[in-house]
Amino acid sequence: MLRADLHVHSKYSNHPSEWFLQRLGASESYTEPEFIYQSAKQKGMNFITVTDHNRIEAGLLLQEKYPQDVFLGVESTAYFPEDGCKVHILIYGFDERQFEEIQIRRHDIYELSEYLHENRLAHSVAHASFSVNGKISLTHLEKLILLFNVFEARNGGRSRFHNDTWRTILSDLTPETIDDLSRKYRIEPRGENPWIKGLTGGSDDHAGLFIGQTYTQSAARTKEEFLKSIMDRKTEAAGRHNNYKSLAFMFYKIAYEFSQKKREAAPSSFLGQLTEFVFERKGLGLKNRVLLRRARSSSGKDGRRFYKLIAELIDEMEEHRTSPLDTRLDRAFEKIAEIADEFFKILLQSFEKNLQNGDLISLIKNISASIPGIFLSVPFFSTVKLMSENRGLLAEMQAFHGTKREAPPKKILCFADSLGDLSSVSAALEKIGNLTLEKDLPLPIILSSGDGENIRGTAIQRIDLPSIHSFRLPGHENYCLRIPSVLKSIEKIWQLDPDEIIILTPGPIGMLGLLAARLLNVKSVGVYHTDFTRQVLKAIPDESVAQLVENLTKTFYSAMDEIHVPTQKHLQILTSRGFSPAKMRVFHMGLDAWMFSLQQG
Repeated sequence: MLRADLHVHSKYSNHPSEWFLQRLGASESYTEPEFIYQSAKQKGMNFITVTDHNRIEAGLLLQEKYPQDVFLGVESTAYFPEDGCKVHILIYGFDERQFEEIQIRRHDIYELSEYLHENRLAHSVAHASFSVNGKISLTHLEKLILLFNVFEARNGGRSRFHNDTWRTILSDLTPETIDDLSRKYRIEPRGENPWIKGLTGGSDDHAGLFIGQTYTQSAARTKEEFLKSIMDRKTEAAGRHNNYKSLAFMFYKIAYEFSQKKREAAPSSFLGQLTEFVFERKGLGLKNRVLLRRARSSSGKDGRRFYKLIAELIDEMEEHRTSPLDTRLDRAFEKIAEIADEFFKILLQSFEKNLQNGDLISLIKNISASIPGIFLSVPFFSTVKLMSENRGLLAEMQAFHGTKREAPPKKILCFADSLGDLSSVSAALEKIGNLTLEKDLPLPIILSSGDGENIRGTAIQRIDLPSIHSFRLPGHENYCLRIPSVLKSIEKIWQLDPDEIIILTPGPIGMLGLLAARLLNVKSVGVYHTDFTRQVLKAIPDESVAQLVENLTKTFYSAMDEIHVPTQKHLQILTSRGFSPAKMRVFHMGLDAWMFSLQQG
């Protein structure tokens, strides 16, 4: 089998679509064409192509130097003229005159499709379910199925969920599906047997990190046969899927290369050298070893562990210098998460100490000191959200056009702070635990480490999140309200891959559940079982504090997709207090039936 990575970007790509890079003013890629060629060859690719956005300079350079195993490629931005929806079409094996025609016709996807089909140019629809400009819909996907017969089934920049779900949708197509769509849109499908789709794969690499790790393979024996096999739908997609951590590091890498370009001949900073060390497996020089020793010694002067953690990060990279890149990135993420936790811990300790002392100046200083932790975390939040986009669109597409496959069990996570002394959550958790065993319903409860003593039952299917700090609540000094490590918690939740999130309490774990639901683009259900404002008034008889709690609680629950309340009276009371009645639902049928409906819904 011959192989080619059919989706790679070089320094000639146009302006990036990702907001993170746009805000920096960075290019989409800084990878040299020669590096792409050599890296692809090292990974066992027989043929090489570069698919920059609407440009072919890199391909022309490589084709002139390596004509035997390079063919021209482009990722062409095409438009649905009726609404301006953008779609990326990968095109291969053309010449410069044909590229000029592609540039003209790409502004109307119908014309482009006809041109590619008539001229027998190998092509594939890139990451079809990814919304390039926020307009992709079920209608666009259905039209693409009529207009094109080859699709990228494994994109190295997308998650396993997106790749596998799209592949399943394509494999479930039938002649009846195509006939229905053709009548619906009055579009004649391209070619023979249009329900049979060809599949390609490519790394979609922008930073030189994963070239050749996702690819297309074919039984072809020559470059010409390989290109023909794409058109004939006789290729297979294979290799690596992506995850949010790798995508974040890709952005880090591009940002680092952007900063290097701006500095040009200026000497690199210690952190710049560290980034180079992480990505390019370079050892530390004498100067940086001296700086590393200073970082280790600094940790003992003011008690802040992040200096020590930076040193540990470098030690980890040194130890795993020859390990696979994914292993190195996982190790780097662990240390970055710990460094971010240290910044946040300073802020949390400041809240606890300085609010008690009334020292607002110190509080403000420590809020500023936590900003680096925010900057370290935001790229990971952004990539979780980016990789979770359009889950609903794929589900809608599968519901309309999928065969009658047996639906997998719905994966639900239940988040609780276990406020046993402040509400009825502890008793509810005990009953949930017993029901999950009795009914064999998988409903794990997400809690923070150390909460076990607040749960009376032992049947809870619990998943612990690591905590970085805890507070004693006024009036409830025996209870610790625990603050989870955000980055480490998001990683664990990402691995659990929930379809829905239930939130039982509005504390730190509940807020983390809401954040996770927003990032993962899954449904969030808030359970309002306790009048938190009244409970706080009992502990702290201060109307201003109670009003603050009321406002925060309303904001918190208003961010949910649904709010479940135990009685119609609760619904009426909350409506009078400004909660949206459209979001509220009464679960008066009891906890047993409520849990069953959640699992089936």
